[in-house]
Amino acid sequence: MEFRFQQDMYGIEMVDLIVYSENGRKIIIPMKAKNTMWVCTLKESQERVIYRFRINGGSIELNDPNANYYITDKFNKVWSVREEEVTNESSIKIVKSVITDRVMNDINKIVVKKGFNLRENKEVVVGAKVSEVIGVHLVTVIWFQPDGRMYHIDERTLMSDFKVDAEVWFWLKTSEMSANYCKGAWTLEMYIDGDKVVRDNFIINEKISEQYIGFSCTA
Repeated sequence: MEFRFQQDMYGIEMVDLIVYSENGRKIIIPMKAKNTMWVCTLKESQERVIYRFRINGGSIELNDPNANYYITDKFNKVWSVREEEVTNESSIKIVKSVITDRVMNDINKIVVKKGFNLRENKEVVVGAKVSEVIGVHLVTVIWFQPDGRMYHIDERTLMSDFKVDAEVWFWLKTSEMSANYCKGAWTLEMYIDGDKVVRDNFIINEKISEQYIGFSCTA
């Protein structure tokens, strides 16, 4: 059984396949770079494989968008499942994403911001509206600093036995950073079940121009 990981994420140096057994044991299998992707093969035939991808030794873990469905372990961590005979129904669609400075009850009424003033804005907020959610799903947001390094990764789990719409929110607390540290152009990437659905940018500064107030961007 072959597994493939393919993302254009900044700074990937190594990728591992983490295989999870029902008794909680984890097997780490290094993947090999091949053209634009990372691949590995499990030699032993298995009807059901529970797994995740680990990037650069553990700083980032993502699920497989090509998995049959997703489950949670006893710690509520979401894992991908590859199974020969699939009976689980699973679906999710992203409708909209926004970057702003506050959470509101209706994401459609939010004024999108791409520029943040440290004297006025204490946090950067990103939200997403999703629809037709069935089964278990994981929404991941990765914040990248102006120098390109990862600053923080955060996850939200969605679960439903029937089709529902939902909104998920993530926060970057600028009030906890020094001005010299956080000033500049930031990048955020949003993944749903390991599939990159949003890549967007915003500016943090001590003064900000109105030109940086713009529209949301979905990949």
